[in-house]
Amino acid sequence: MYSEDEFLMLSGVQHFAFCRRQWALIHVEQQWLENSRTADGIIFHEKAHDEESIEKRGNILITRGLRVHSFELGLSGQCDVVEFHAAKNGILIRTHEGRWLPYPIEYKIGEPKSDSCDEIGLDSYAGFLHRDRPGRVSLALDLMEEMRPVLVDRFVLTLINLKQIQERDFVETDSGAVLLTEEGRKKFITAWQVRKKEEIKHPFLQEKISWGLVPNIQAQLLARYLRGDMDDYPPFFWK
Repeated sequence: MYSEDEFLMLSGVQHFAFCRRQWALIHVEQQWLENSRTADGIIFHEKAHDEESIEKRGNILITRGLRVHSFELGLSGQCDVVEFHAAKNGILIRTHEGRWLPYPIEYKIGEPKSDSCDEIGLDSYAGFLHRDRPGRVSLALDLMEEMRPVLVDRFVLTLINLKQIQERDFVETDSGAVLLTEEGRKKFITAWQVRKKEEIKHPFLQEKISWGLVPNIQAQLLARYLRGDMDDYPPFFWK
């Protein structure tokens, strides 16, 4: 167990995962300068950190600026928004009847990351199939292995079989590498944007979702499993 004097800031977890030098500059050396981007972030989070704001929408309780701490983990901080969903296997809340499962919601500003891990609070650098190493998003690569056959391989083979991508769309470099031409990349990206919008019935959730949401949904299911909300992680099987 840690004492309050030993607590680290919860926000530093993401800083440390992204760049250990950045974490040290901010949280150890206190080297932090405000700029236009950080100012935008403060304004963007103003409503999210309104601790007096509590909403109830049906079976969902919405809190903002919820302060949390853990003597076991040695962390403390303030959440942006936490939704509590009514559930029989949830926790008790002193001011509300029933049991509730918490779902943290992180407010972000700027360009989205290339993977879904950051969106649902997973450390994309801590994997279980790919070896961890500095700068390697091992967990994102792990999830990609599950998605590769149905999202990547099938999509590429379809483009080739339908002759949407042909030999003229490739070019060989002096080093022997084969790359898509500029026109080939446009064709590929356009076709992918169409594919992402196609709807399927998720084999586990039994709900209609777009192909583009599949990685995000699987990352959320993995997070629920790691939190202990599910007994097993349901892998994505597609015929």
